[in-house]
Order: sequence, then structure tokens, then C-alpha cells
Amino acid sequence: MAINLPFLLPFLLLLFNSHFTLSFSGSVNSMESVPDLTKSMYVDFNGYPCVRLLNLTGEIGCSNPGRDKVVAPVVRYKNVNEVTKPSAVLVSLYEFLELCGRISNDSNFAKNIGGVLVEQGMDTQIKSKGFSPDQKFPGAEFAPYKTNNYEWNPIGAGMMWRAYSFPVFLLNEGGTQLVQEVAMNNEKKKNDYTEDVVEFDLVMQTTKSGTHDSESCLQEQTCLPLGGYSVWSSLSTN
Repeated sequence: MAINLPFLLPFLLLLFNSHFTLSFSGSVNSMESVPDLTKSMYVDFNGYPCVRLLNLTGEIGCSNPGRDKVVAPVVRYKNVNEVTKPSAVLVSLYEFLELCGRISNDSNFAKNIGGVLVEQGMDTQIKSKGFSPDQKFPGAEFAPYKTNNYEWNPIGAGMMWRAYSFPVFLLNEGGTQLVQEVAMNNEKKKNDYTEDVVEFDLVMQTTKSGTHDSESCLQEQTCLPLGGYSVWSSLSTN
């Protein structure tokens, strides 16, 4: 069965700078400059971001909770019963379905979700049951008949049509292994005062003052594209 993950792909490039880093505590290396110091403290890696989409009827997708970077320690969802401080939660795809449900039903838990990192790879349960982030009846509002409760897509979770006030990244294979090691390292020293954290740099940039959100900068055409490349430049000229 095909696995459908459209909402985790960076298909709207204008809105976010999809870059995040890991900061390691206690790293000591030989260094001769500030860049050497930075490299000893941070590791850059890429992922596939869930983006915020908006139109006249509302918003869906993910967004930064404010205008500042999100910096939060990494914890594994399966090993925590409660998240008592803002944290970056590492989950498998199967756990992500459960996590979204808990966030919707538990406001105290939701307020401490600084970000979500989804591991690369498919769980056995996902492979056997299938997974779709779309609705059970996609496009039900446009159905040409009155009865629109038939489940054309029984495995649909509907999560791609919701709005989340925190960043979500699907990790690549290398990133998955790295973040798993970081989470386990934090578990080993959970009573220590130092922690390894992830930094989400999702603050939208614009070329004009006053256009401080995606809606206003899109209207003024002042949004800075992802990585210096606009949507138009990615299209073939042939």
C-alpha cells in the first residue's frame, strides 16, 4: 500500500527557512577561531518541514509559535509520560498519530511541545495498516450528492488539514540516527544540568518593515524565499 506524506514535504518554499541545528553541551575540541568554536558546538542537518498554508478561509500546517528561534532539549516520546518543559519530541511515524491526538486533547501537554521530529522509516504497524494524512472523505464539501460520510480513504487521519503551532520535521536517515543518539544521551544525564538541544530556525524573513507575517509579506511580495531560491526558479525553462 502506498504511503502518502504530502504535508511533510517543503512544497511552499516562500514561507520558511527550513534549517535546524543541534547544540551539544560539553563538546571540547582544538580550535583556533570562532567558526571552529561554532562547529564544536553545533551540528547542522536537513529535514523535510511541515509548512504553514493559508488562504481566505483559514490556515493549515505548521508554524513557529513566535518570531524567535525555538531552542529545546530532545526527548523521545515513547520514554516520557509528561513533558514538563518546552521540548523537541522525537517520534516514529506511528507514534506521531498518537501524539497529534494527545496534543488535541491535553492542553497542558500541548503547551510544552517546542517542536516535533519524525523519524525516517516505517513502523511495522504503519506498513501493515497503511497511512494517509488526508481525510477519510477527501473533498467531501465538493461532493455532488448529499451523503458525504462514506470513507473513500479509510486510513485517513485528517492531520494535513489541521493547524499546529510548532515546527514539525521529517528527518532524513542520517538525521534520524543523530537525533536518536542525542535523545538517548539526554536520558542518561537527565539529572544533570546540561542537555543537548535542537534549534529550529523557522523565522520567516522579509525585505520590508511592517510585513511581519506570511499574509502581509505575500500581499506586498516581500517574502524572502527558502535558501535564496524562489518557486519560479525551480521550474523548468525548456
